[in-house]
Amino acid sequence: MLFANYFKSLLRLLVLCVFALGSIGLGQDTPEIKNAKVSAQKDLPQVEVSPDKLIAKAKSGNVESMIAIRHRMLDGENFDITQDTLVNLIQKAAEKGNPDAQYEMGLIVQSEQIAGSPKNDKESIKWFSMAAKQDHVNSIRELGCNLFYGFKQSDMKKDRAKGLDLLKKAIKMGSKDAEGDLGFISLLSGYKLNSSSWLKF
Repeated sequence: MLFANYFKSLLRLLVLCVFALGSIGLGQDTPEIKNAKVSAQKDLPQVEVSPDKLIAKAKSGNVESMIAIRHRMLDGENFDITQDTLVNLIQKAAEKGNPDAQYEMGLIVQSEQIAGSPKNDKESIKWFSMAAKQDHVNSIRELGCNLFYGFKQSDMKKDRAKGLDLLKKAIKMGSKDAEGDLGFISLLSGYKLNSSSWLKF
């Protein structure tokens, strides 16, 4: 009986501690992390939309729909729109300054998905850079990785110091992928990096 009362008291204490921690705001997202989560959530619509409705929205200029179509086509789904037409829509949105479309164009060029165009590091970096200037976290991460590891398709030189700075910035904005990239660099690439320091800002 005594042990049961002790256990109940301990459980009450733990519950009070949880509520106390929540009340003082521990674990709340910083503004940077909130913005990064919003950006990540914009990659795909949250509700499944029919192909015809997505195509109509994409043709009207909705970038989320353009990206959703591309991703679903990559997964093998059929849409009544050609790859070239879709890329043209994304490129027009990117040229108008939409950072999500700019990031997507960087991925498209990087993966050789433009008909008749070979992989071009300079072109993909151009799009990533444009989006990164608008604090697009995924683009910042892509730039960091590219600068750190270097380029195979051009004479662009690697810049490991700048690459690491960009990865750290992406981590500060909430990118778990960038956190994994930097941990991989620290542990496996042979590059000397204090693995206990890259989470401190």
